[in-house]
Amino acid sequence: MAKLRLLAPKLKIIISEFESDNLNGLMAAGEVDLALTFLDFIPTDMPSTFLFEEHHVCVASRHSPLLNTPLSLADIAPLPQLVISLSRYNLRGSADAWFAQEGLTRNIVMSIPSFSAASDIIESTDIVAFLPSRLLPNNKVKILQLDFTPPSFKLVAAWHKRSNSSQLLQWILSLLQQTTNV
Repeated sequence: MAKLRLLAPKLKIIISEFESDNLNGLMAAGEVDLALTFLDFIPTDMPSTFLFEEHHVCVASRHSPLLNTPLSLADIAPLPQLVISLSRYNLRGSADAWFAQEGLTRNIVMSIPSFSAASDIIESTDIVAFLPSRLLPNNKVKILQLDFTPPSFKLVAAWHKRSNSSQLLQWILSLLQQTTNV
């Protein structure tokens, strides 16, 4: 955003949350021009470009007694957990599949619609969460030691095909690719 503001100070941008299940409809209606989201949420006929690969880390409050203790998936499953559900208002998260593969069920006690409040909630409670590693470090949460590595995921930029020839879109995509590959 800093680079975009520096290079195009008159450009007006609205950043909003959207229901990933309805992305195609929102783009067809012109309500969303560019989506930064997970590859799994993009319809197969929608143009997109890969931005970066990311992975989750498990975090707890900086005051947690769990810090410096190696933890297994079975150790984490019963702990109270927070999920960030950007568009689906439920108590399920992307890490559920890892637990299910081991025959475990997560103890999800809270769901929030944005990453912005996650660190404050985690810091002030006994809740743990899986967050994208690029959100860290911060002074409120610490990464827990795990005896497993959560799978990585791909973040992409997607747009409606009617915008393929948009010079503004192509310029923004090139800036995104430059800044995410550093």
